[in-house]
Amino acid sequence: MSPEHNKTEVKVRLVITDFSQDPAAISDILGIIPHSVWRVGEPFTPQQRQTHKENGWVFLAPGAPHVPMEQQLEALLQIIEPKLAAFEKLPQQSEVELSCVVYEYGEDNRPCIEFSTKAVKLLARINALINIDYNA
Repeated sequence: MSPEHNKTEVKVRLVITDFSQDPAAISDILGIIPHSVWRVGEPFTPQQRQTHKENGWVFLAPGAPHVPMEQQLEALLQIIEPKLAAFEKLPQQSEVELSCVVYEYGEDNRPCIEFSTKAVKLLARINALINIDYNA
């Protein structure tokens, strides 16, 4: 159980993978400072032997993890929308993903998982796939 019993935690992230350049190139193109990056061959964690098979870049939406998903998504969209033209400059092989991870601690706080029409249209413009992980 979470330290804050009966709370739901949600993390909305923009994840970019499958590019051959250094992750700093993604930051330069988008003008966004990521929360984390990894490079091919780096271990998943310092304790693990398993390594990344691709470069990666992650931006965590403002408000995570205790702000509702729809508010985090809206905050992320406000950051992405002015940079739509920059997304077209990402390396062609790049995969853009909206990752939503939900941790439910207790049955009283089941989160609403929905996407506004505006969100779906904007995510389509950057060719983002949507990945939702629900952990109860």
